[in-house]
Amino acid sequence: MYTLRKLALTLEAERNWSGAESVHREALSISQKKGVQDPEALADLEKLVRVLTNQKKFHEAEEVVSTALTPDFMKKPASVSLVVQRVNLAGRRARWQEAATNAALALELQPDEHYRYHTLAALSAMNRDSSGYEQICKTLLPKFVNSTNPYIAERIVQDNLLLPHSGVDLELMDRLADTAITLGSGEPALPYFQACKAMANYRVGRFAEAIEWGEKAANSSVDFAQAKADAVLAMAYWQLGQNERAQLMLGKGVALAPAIPDGTDAEDLGESWVAWLMARLSLDEATTLIQSVSATNGKIAIP
Repeated sequence: MYTLRKLALTLEAERNWSGAESVHREALSISQKKGVQDPEALADLEKLVRVLTNQKKFHEAEEVVSTALTPDFMKKPASVSLVVQRVNLAGRRARWQEAATNAALALELQPDEHYRYHTLAALSAMNRDSSGYEQICKTLLPKFVNSTNPYIAERIVQDNLLLPHSGVDLELMDRLADTAITLGSGEPALPYFQACKAMANYRVGRFAEAIEWGEKAANSSVDFAQAKADAVLAMAYWQLGQNERAQLMLGKGVALAPAIPDGTDAEDLGESWVAWLMARLSLDEATTLIQSVSATNGKIAIP
């Protein structure tokens, strides 16, 4: 078993997905002899799902997960990794309601993991579940507000500012955004922290500062941080009356995170689909702002 697993991981490193799949399946067939929900079998199953996902074999991946994720097992904390796999399989294809249902279960199983709230907040907003979204934010804030982890600080701010008029303490959000920037200055996720700071400034009404921070993230090489920043830049420029600049930034953001028509599955949004959601929701807000005002003024709206 040790040799099989090492071989499978070597094949993965070589991006030989079909070879890795074959070896992982062999390992899983052996480990499941102890029971489908045996810890070693579950570990092998997760590896197989990872390889199937990399090949975009989503239906097969779902079938593999379902072999172990029985209704009774789903009630146990040990099932959370597989439930999260289901969340990701649905989220990568923009199946938002399905992803939200499983994300809610994952949160029940792992209530002290901040990322469970982060995921469900984005999905609730995308599903237009305003009451669910507000409840998640109300629970998230007091539970993690004192964290010194820059990623947690950034996600608290992003989640609470994801929709306008959330009723949250905006100055507190701005301070938490500063925490993310300060403690995460050397992190590869810094562009996300900068986009977060831009949004915090925008929500407070400091549009020039929002532009300053937004441009930092927009000039990075991280696509969805750029798209989020472009959305904030579009709204801030629009508020300052720089309409052509606003439309330009919105166009750039939309190119990085194109909209998916309602009821349509995405081919694959990738591992960073939650970051795509965060950017897309802000781009939707910017589009609504610019199109509604454009229509009122008789201007040409962005398609």
